[in-house]
Amino acid sequence: MKKTQKQIDKKFQEELRDSRVFAKPGKHSLVLILDHLKPDFNVGKILRTAEFFNFHSIYLWGVGQFDPYIAKGAMRHIPVIVAESKEDFLIPLMQEGFRFFALDLSANREITQVKFPQKTALILGHEEFGVSKDLLEHEWVDALKISGEGKTQSLNVSIAASIAGFETKESKHLMLVFFGGAEVAGEKGEVIGHGRGGDGLGGGRGLFRRGGGGNRHFWENKEGQGLGKG
Repeated sequence: MKKTQKQIDKKFQEELRDSRVFAKPGKHSLVLILDHLKPDFNVGKILRTAEFFNFHSIYLWGVGQFDPYIAKGAMRHIPVIVAESKEDFLIPLMQEGFRFFALDLSANREITQVKFPQKTALILGHEEFGVSKDLLEHEWVDALKISGEGKTQSLNVSIAASIAGFETKESKHLMLVFFGGAEVAGEKGEVIGHGRGGDGLGGGRGLFRRGGGGNRHFWENKEGQGLGKG
């Protein structure tokens, strides 16, 4: 039996109340901002993805009430904040040290080219019209894109959210690196330990530093001179 809008609205308000009471920020300092998305299955799927990866929280700006069933209970476990204006998320997140990025097809930079800061806010725009113009032009917001190799111009927004969220999380994630017989750990772009150089590195001691995209790892000497990669 198809649900009426009244039933959907009631369930949404119940889940939103539970989110305010019970949900705690996730361990990964990644905030998703949903900018005027259609109140349909995409929003619920994004909420489910965000909770699955234990993201910090989600802001809904200009998003109507939707059926939370699609989120499979995620709203009870991740903070969901309804924003009345862009200042409701820009100002508090900026004050907490977050940096803003927006997915946009016309962006010049690829998402894989960015070293994301520990506190990142990712903006996802309307399925047809994209991110709001005033956000894209805001001095605090950097635009990024996910490029494909086929003829299809873009991804479904919930799929794009999953890819972008995972890429952002992984680029900041504490991980083990095996290099030249040494095991070290750290975050992307940070010095993560000492070890001995392997083949092609001229031996000697140096610093491990994770950089670039994917699983590439760079070896530097103590003066910061790049000696090789693997």
